[in-house]
Amino acid sequence: MSPASRLPIRHDAGLGMERLWSRRAFLGLGLGVGAAATLALAGCTSSAAWVNPDSAAVRDRERQRGGTGKTTAVTLTAASASLDLAGTTAQTFAYGAVPAPIIRLSAGDTLKATIRNQLPRRDLRALARARAAQRHGRRATAHPATHRRR
Repeated sequence: MSPASRLPIRHDAGLGMERLWSRRAFLGLGLGVGAAATLALAGCTSSAAWVNPDSAAVRDRERQRGGTGKTTAVTLTAASASLDLAGTTAQTFAYGAVPAPIIRLSAGDTLKATIRNQLPRRDLRALARARAAQRHGRRATAHPATHRRR
């Protein structure tokens, strides 16, 4: 081990001898101490008590929280859209505006959202095929029946 890889940390074992620690030994000691502390603290906690979103505790807390009484209703329609990217037109999916319209609420307001899907089914299938082909290093085809296996 080169002298440059040693830390200037000296440890006296009580025998009148000092030992120079390497970086690797010092980091290993730190990891060991950290792991021991984590295990010791983990033994002090009780088992997790999960709360279901439809439980009585959640309903009671929601009632206590109250709200402003103001409800904002929006309708979002997912559809194919053309997007101009610095002179290049790209086909994408959007909710009207790109990436989506701005919805403003205050703390305690309620949002009532209606989602409409106007995405053509074939576009979704083509997108899924293209992504799968990209994952497997193949070119996507217009229709699966036009692809011949070699």
